[in-house]
Amino acid sequence: MKVTNQSRLPMRAAGTLLCLIALVFSMAFTSGSAFAANTVGTTVTPGAQTTTSTPATTTVKKVPATDITLSQTSLVIADNGAMWQLYATVQPSDCTDKVTWRSSDTRVVKVDSNGIVTSVNQGTATVTATAGNYTAVCTFTIVKGVTGINLNKRSLSLQSGETKPLIGEAVPYDAYNRDVVWMSSNPNVASVDYQGNVTGIRKGTAVITCASTDDSGATAKCNVTVTNSVYYCSSPDQMESKHVYDFNCSDVWVYTIPGARGVALTFDARTYTEPCYDFIEIWDNQERMLGSFSGTELAGATAYVEGDTIMICLRTDDTDNEWGFDVSSAWAYNPDGWVNTYYGKMYYIDGAPLAGEVLLDGNWYYFDPETGYMATGLTELPGGITKLYGDDGIRIVGSVKMDDGWRWFNEENGEMYIGLHHLLDGTWTYYDEDGISQNGTFTFLGQKYHFGAYDRMDSPKTTTLPDGFMAEEHGGPTLASLGISTK
Repeated sequence: MKVTNQSRLPMRAAGTLLCLIALVFSMAFTSGSAFAANTVGTTVTPGAQTTTSTPATTTVKKVPATDITLSQTSLVIADNGAMWQLYATVQPSDCTDKVTWRSSDTRVVKVDSNGIVTSVNQGTATVTATAGNYTAVCTFTIVKGVTGINLNKRSLSLQSGETKPLIGEAVPYDAYNRDVVWMSSNPNVASVDYQGNVTGIRKGTAVITCASTDDSGATAKCNVTVTNSVYYCSSPDQMESKHVYDFNCSDVWVYTIPGARGVALTFDARTYTEPCYDFIEIWDNQERMLGSFSGTELAGATAYVEGDTIMICLRTDDTDNEWGFDVSSAWAYNPDGWVNTYYGKMYYIDGAPLAGEVLLDGNWYYFDPETGYMATGLTELPGGITKLYGDDGIRIVGSVKMDDGWRWFNEENGEMYIGLHHLLDGTWTYYDEDGISQNGTFTFLGQKYHFGAYDRMDSPKTTTLPDGFMAEEHGGPTLASLGISTK
C-alpha cells in the first residue's frame, strides 16, 4: 500500500498531542509536594483560566458575665504571711470575660492573678474579683498571728494503758487565736485527746503533734515511746511470754472470767526467770500487786486472785533472759475461809470477803472495808476509835505495854482509852491523845493533878471529873473556855 503525505500528517499531529499530555502528567508526579502546596485552593482546567478561592474564617462568640461570687465573703487571718486561696464562680458557665483581682490596700493584703491572698500587716482590706461589669468582694481582717508553740515535753515514755498529760501553748500570748489541736502519728501505739492527754496503747513509738488552728502553720512535736504492751487474753493458753523473753520487758497479760468471784491459774512447770533480777508479778482487778516472784517460785504453782480478773506482768532487766512463763490452766473459784495474799490475810464466806469488825470462832477481827485485809497492830476504825489487834488479827484488851509506853484497851469493846480513866481498884490514870499513860503534873480546869508511881494519880487521890477528860496541856478545856472567871 502506498502511503501519501496526507496520511502521515495526521499521525504526526496525534503524536505531538500525546507528547504534550505525557509531559503534563510527568510534571504533576515529579513535582510532588511542591506542586501540591502551590495549588491548594486552586482549580486547574486544561485550556481554561486559573482561579483561586478564599479560606473560611472562624468567628469567636463573646459571652458576657451575668454574675460573679466568691468562695468567702469575709475572713480573719494572721499577719505572718499567711496565704488563702479565693475561688471565683462566674455565670454563665461559658462566660468569656476574664476574672481580675485587686486589693484595696496592699499594705494589708496582696492578691495575685489566681486569687491567692497573702497577709502583709495587721488591718482590714478588701479583695475584689471582677468579671465584665460584675464584681464580688471579700473582706480580710489581718490579726496578730501565732509564731510558735511551747510544748512542756519533747519526749515522753509511758506504759500501755498509762496516761500522761502534755501541755501546749501558742505564743505570743496576745495572739488573736491561740487554740491548738492534737494529733498522733500512730494512734495504735499512742492516742491523744483534745486536751493533750496521751495514752499508751501498745509497745512502739509515735509522734504527738500540737498545732495552731490559725493560719500560721506553727507546730510542736513530742516523741512518745510506749515501753510495753498489754495483751487481753480470751483463753488461758494466750497467757504466755516469749520463750526466751525479751530484755527490758514490762508487758502485761490480762485474763477475765466474767462473773467469777475469784480466778485461779496454774503455771507451767518450766516457768523460770533470772533469779533476783527478773520477776513475774501477779495483780488483781483493783490494780493491787498480790506477789512478785523470781526464778522457779511459780513453776507448777497455782495463784488465786479475788475478783473476775487476773493480771500478770513480766518485768525483766537487760541481762540474762530466760524461758519465761506459761499458764497451763485457769478457772473460776469462789474463795471460802482464810486466804493469804501478798498484802495480808482475808476471810471469805461463799466467795465474798468479810469487812469491818467481825466475830469469828469466839474472837474479834477487823477487816478493812475497802480492801478486805485483816488488821494488825493499832488500828483506827471509822469514827476515830482506835483498837489493838495482834499479829494473828485477834483484838487485844486490857493494859498493854508497847514500844512507846503503856496503853489501856476497854475490856468490853477494845476501845483505847484517852484522858482520865477510873480503874477498878479505885485509882486514876491519865492517857494523852495518843493513848499513852502519863506520869507527872497536869492541869484540869485550873487544878493541878499529879500522877506518880505506876502512873497512878496520887495528889489529889480522887476526882469528880468524868472518864475521858483531857488535861489543858493536851487540848482539854480551861475555865476561861467554859466562861468561868478565875478572879
